[in-house]
Amino acid sequence: MPIKVGIVGLGLQGSKYASLIYDRQVKGMQLTAVSSRSTEKRDYVQERFKDVLFYHDYRDLLNESLVDAVIICVPHFQHVAVAIEALSRNKHVLAEKPLSVHTKELEPLRQIAEQKSDLCFGIIFNQRTKPAVSKTEGFIVK
Repeated sequence: MPIKVGIVGLGLQGSKYASLIYDRQVKGMQLTAVSSRSTEKRDYVQERFKDVLFYHDYRDLLNESLVDAVIICVPHFQHVAVAIEALSRNKHVLAEKPLSVHTKELEPLRQIAEQKSDLCFGIIFNQRTKPAVSKTEGFIVK
């Protein structure tokens, strides 16, 4: 049974992920919902992604029972708040990087991720295979 995915934010990255999942290029995932504040994006979703639910407010998407997991593709300063809200509503979370530019914001997210240990939480590092980036792998602090 595929994981039902909702995408929060439908800019460049969100649109790429939506297309990949909708076109079944990601095994085991099904695009079921997207959210964007843009009316133009709503029209795009209705044309491009038949039968995919659209929400202007991501909180409504998070209430959707047809969403098991969310991919967060909003501007980086919103990542932590959306991730906390998603985890609190029992959704698996995959967030674009950077998760935050302020380490103080991360403590509440760490706490809820720890409380919701039955859920998956991850961050997309799309440059991770580049040689300069992969060399820093050993310097990541947990």
